[in-house]
Amino acid sequence: MKVGRKSLLGLLTFAILFFCVLAAQKFTAEEVTGVAGISEPEEIGPSMLRVMSNGGFIGCGFFVAPDKIATNIHVMIDVNPGSTYVRSRYATWSVQGVTAYDMKNDLVILKVSGGGVPLPLGDSDSVQDGEAISVVKYSGVMEYEIAAGTLHSVRNTDKWLRIKIDIDKPIGTSGSALLNSQTEVIGIVAAGDAFYGYAAPSNALGALLDRAGTVESLAQWQGRKQISVSRYCTRGEHKLRAKRYEEAIVDLDKAIQMDPEFIDAYHKRATARINFGMSKVKSGDVKKAVILYQAASNDLDGAIALNPEYSYAYVMRGNVKVIVGNLEVDRGNAEKARNLYASAINDSAQAIKLEPKEYNAYFNQGFARFKLGELEYTLGNVREARDLYQKAIEDFAQVIKTTPEYTHAYNNRGYTKYLLGKSEASKGNMEESRNLYEAAIIDTNISIELNPDHSDPYYTRGIAKAALGDFEDAIANFDRAIEISASSAKAFYQRGLAKEALGQVEAAQIDYEKAKELNSDFGSRN
Repeated sequence: MKVGRKSLLGLLTFAILFFCVLAAQKFTAEEVTGVAGISEPEEIGPSMLRVMSNGGFIGCGFFVAPDKIATNIHVMIDVNPGSTYVRSRYATWSVQGVTAYDMKNDLVILKVSGGGVPLPLGDSDSVQDGEAISVVKYSGVMEYEIAAGTLHSVRNTDKWLRIKIDIDKPIGTSGSALLNSQTEVIGIVAAGDAFYGYAAPSNALGALLDRAGTVESLAQWQGRKQISVSRYCTRGEHKLRAKRYEEAIVDLDKAIQMDPEFIDAYHKRATARINFGMSKVKSGDVKKAVILYQAASNDLDGAIALNPEYSYAYVMRGNVKVIVGNLEVDRGNAEKARNLYASAINDSAQAIKLEPKEYNAYFNQGFARFKLGELEYTLGNVREARDLYQKAIEDFAQVIKTTPEYTHAYNNRGYTKYLLGKSEASKGNMEESRNLYEAAIIDTNISIELNPDHSDPYYTRGIAKAALGDFEDAIANFDRAIEISASSAKAFYQRGLAKEALGQVEAAQIDYEKAKELNSDFGSRN
């Protein structure tokens, strides 16, 4: 039975850096005493700003000189110049224009009317992994908030700071100040993904402030070619987030046409094409999906050509290769699939070499390894499969070590343990296989505890329970997987097997027919 397109986890998802997404512990201005070195709220209150345009809140900023504030370029590219101003809890200032900007680090220095209280800049090169930090921001209301957490790591390639905030209340906005325990700015928050926030380093901000010069009006600045390119790129990302993939690609095409060396647009267009391709696969248009995946791979080749140290481009390119490898498995092209999976592993390894703490690279390396292991196992290469499974388990363990709340890492590790258990059973090592099935269940238990509304861990736990002979419990898990995802052909099929093992032949046949209806690959039971 084919497993590629409708395999355990389906197609890979992507950790796109979305603006303004952090998880944090929330404090009001009156509650911040003792948070990451902040002893009195008034130490920071006069420095923290809301950026407003057309009467609406669009981002954050903070004073870096008495008449200058820092924020992100993406905050300012679409503002109305005639109605843009900044305000703190205490006062309001008009924006007179731009004095300096840094495209690479998404930073801009604005000249404002009047004066404010600047925050001191710390040395971002001296930060240590695990040190206490805080993010100070507004959410559109007059009261600023504090998010307490820790510095996870510093990216090698651009010195951006990856930060971890303690609990899961949403907080954090572009342009927020990232402070160390001495209440010094060590970064300016610009992006975030499901687990971390990302901040441009304060040393880049300091260097930009040193270059600040003649004031240029917002309207003139927005008309610059680089800013227009960035505007199309940001608009494309917003449409990507809204799942308007074709529209996103149009905007990103414009960005690249205007500046063929604007690397950010390449990886975002690749992401749009990959997700568009996924939607085409779901609708049955595999031919169109393959064209989109190839175009995405070309985008990532282009990004790597522009910057061979762009680690995330290697991660994404590896993702594309796994996706296409799955489709080749469906088509029966085992050798093509094998080469694609192996190449995906190499891409992940290169990303890890560049960024040893990049959790996505370890996750994707593990995913590619267990997919290649599945393929080798079906081809009868059990020894090769076992080695790949063991290495994949190590990869997922590395993800869990650095990002312990990553639910898919537990499920994938559990599923890989199940696969390794099957290979041990095929060699007659029944005790070892049983231990692996039980270990798989432990991993899925954690995954479900972290996210009880995802179907895959129930499926994995179900097949592990069935492998242990606990068919009733297996059926209960498949029931839950189907309740969450009624289109899960694999869950119907496996539930049918469990029912048949209990002698429920007619009920099993109904499940088999449903699995076949959802996915013709389940037309035969072998």
